Amino acid sequence: MNLGESLVAATSIFARSERVGRGSLSRRASCNPHIRLCWIAAAAFASCLSQAIPGHAVAQTIGYVGPSTQDTVTTSPPFSVGQSFTATITGEVTQIQVRPRAAGTDTLYFFNGAGSGASGSSATAIRTQSVALTDVGANGLQTIVLNQPVPVVAGSQYTFAFNGAISFGAAPNNSYADGNIVFNFNTPVAADLVFSVLQQPPTPIPTLSEWAMILFGVMLAAMAAGHVQRKRQEV
Repeated sequence: MNLGESLVAATSIFARSERVGRGSLSRRASCNPHIRLCWIAAAAFASCLSQAIPGHAVAQTIGYVGPSTQDTVTTSPPFSVGQSFTATITGEVTQIQVRPRAAGTDTLYFFNGAGSGASGSSATAIRTQSVALTDVGANGLQTIVLNQPVPVVAGSQYTFAFNGAISFGAAPNNSYADGNIVFNFNTPVAADLVFSVLQQPPTPIPTLSEWAMILFGVMLAAMAAGHVQRKRQEV
């Protein structure tokens, strides 16, 4: 909606208000030009804001957090186990959940794509973070909040992996269709971890044209208030 359309919409809103009921407010608004101007300015302001402020996308969680069928076991260096996943929105990953079956300090890695690109290598990691893992039992989940969010693009694959001799709860085969367990940073296996990934949309920022709409609404409201104040002073 452009500025002219906002004015038309504002005038239409006022016209409808005059036809609704026979309340004293509508009659006073019809007879008093100052109230009429304020109605139009307020309606235009609201119309501008509704068009200028962008909507908010919704956070999405992906993965599988049901029962485990077994635990993953890493028995040889580099003792790495992880999970690939496909982003469903463009935004940032802010936390994950997993089911550790042992306690210890580990390093969490994130990679672009389904693995690191080289077996046994974490050199291409886009994020690393030290984490303290806890044995949460056969049905528990541990939430890991990322120190630094990981940017993701809808439809693209990513992988998180842990580099330590700790086992994790595994899901029934193909419980999560858009990824796999990844061993040794780059070896996919036809199974999935019990996991979830929280994706947050980016914070919407108004564009220049949207800021112009907001400013226009503010100016209309200020002009109406100034006009009413001057008329009161003249009386």
